[in-house]
Amino acid sequence: MGAPAVVVPVLPWFEVVLGAVLVVQVARVPAAAVAAVVLVAFTALIGRRLAQGEHPPCACFGAWSAKPLGWSHVVRNVALIALAVVAMVG
Repeated sequence: MGAPAVVVPVLPWFEVVLGAVLVVQVARVPAAAVAAVVLVAFTALIGRRLAQGEHPPCACFGAWSAKPLGWSHVVRNVALIALAVVAMVG
C-alpha cells in the first residue's frame, strides 16, 4: 500500500491493541475516534490507489487474504467507519 517502512512493523500491533481496547471498552469514545481516523486514512489510501488504476494485494488480514484491492475494500471500510461513529455516540 505504500506505507512508510518504519510504520509497517508497528501497524499490526497498533491495530491489535486498538481492537482490544475497543472490545473491552476502555476509553470507548477516544478509542473509537482513533479507529475512525485510522479507517478514514486507510480508505483514502485505498481510494487513491484504485483511482490510479492500481490493484495491489491487500493482505488486510494476513497473507491468507492477499486478494487485490477493490471497491469492496472501500465499502467494508465505510461500514467499519460507521460502526466507529456509532461507538463514539452510543
